[in-house]
Amino acid sequence: MDSSTSAPQNSSFRRSYWASSDRRSYFKRHNTSYDDNVDLHQLAKITSTLRKFSASLLLSDQHKSSICHLQFSPDGYYLASGSSDHSASIWKLEGELGGIHYTFHDKLEHKGQGESVQQVAWSPSECRLLTRSSNIIHVWTAETNTKVEIKRHKTIQGTTWMPNGESFMVLEENHVHFLESTGNVVRTIDMFDLSGMKLLNMTLTPDGQHIIFIAAVPKPTDEEFKWSKCKLEKRIVSYNLLTNTIGHSSPIMDRARNLVVSRNGKTLLVSYENEHPPELWAVSGGENGADLDISLHYACDADEEVEFTGEACYGGSRDEFVICATKIGTIQIWDMKSGYLLHSLQTPQLRGDKARITGVAWRNINTAALASGHGDGAIFVWRANTQEKLPSMPKTMGSEHGRS
Repeated sequence: MDSSTSAPQNSSFRRSYWASSDRRSYFKRHNTSYDDNVDLHQLAKITSTLRKFSASLLLSDQHKSSICHLQFSPDGYYLASGSSDHSASIWKLEGELGGIHYTFHDKLEHKGQGESVQQVAWSPSECRLLTRSSNIIHVWTAETNTKVEIKRHKTIQGTTWMPNGESFMVLEENHVHFLESTGNVVRTIDMFDLSGMKLLNMTLTPDGQHIIFIAAVPKPTDEEFKWSKCKLEKRIVSYNLLTNTIGHSSPIMDRARNLVVSRNGKTLLVSYENEHPPELWAVSGGENGADLDISLHYACDADEEVEFTGEACYGGSRDEFVICATKIGTIQIWDMKSGYLLHSLQTPQLRGDKARITGVAWRNINTAALASGHGDGAIFVWRANTQEKLPSMPKTMGSEHGRS
């Protein structure tokens, strides 16, 4: 490679090199997802603000062990955290929305369970929170401050809200149950026509018409072809709720663990158990009862030696960013359109392995804020030490307002 277009090999390249004039030619050679329409000047403005982010608030008095998942409410007034101490905490914003002064508000105990609170999920249209462990779901409503406990008889693999915010889906083995917020089951789909595949997790498109699963392919039983030393094959599988048929199916790496659709339904973000960086998949089709078409767009730009942890999430007012934590104590933020690494935030006061980052969440409303959960139960809330708002990128394939 010519010296004029060679990328520096040290980590400082990720913080500064992309803004140089050589970055364009470098990615045209090495990044298959390179887009000539990427606005490097706008990326420079965004990165300048991201560099001003710091951990401004520490929430550490509620959880006794690792944070498993955390999420801001759509209106930004609440932050929810689920922990391996069998509880979920709700934190409420005090003062104006532009601030980040969250204080403890309520707790949801998953009593009698040996499992962690693995997921917290705010409904899209109302301030209603769902938390789940292995077979218990809690639904908390902010307006009435009421709690509903829903006990399930089988292990829960995943949950996701319906677009109306009043009902949700529960994945148990290869059954998908539709529940009202009171716990009443209104519909069940038996997903057995999958050639033996086992469903592991799911998400729903914003229009409520397609479920997208992570599924495990069974190993052959024939002794001649048994994969005794092979990893389990996984696939992305879509299901059309209008036609009640299985649609798209694509192979995916074996450590895939979580997936989430962007707010406009045009991209799918896939997280892995460790090591591999998040992947962005392009989602198209699905109109008027048609099946989805899902294809790999890129894997986020990352150094080979970096291992990732927890679930990746979207960030920005229009899902312009992809965010994920690493095992070395950084939070990496990429441009969603191009996969460029914009900035890495360094977690303060790391206190050994128990304080490692276990998850991240982004607040989209008003002044941008970021939350990170840690292995010792602590939560940091981050924001830029400036009054300026985070600049927005132009509308892209996965960053438009609204829902499909």
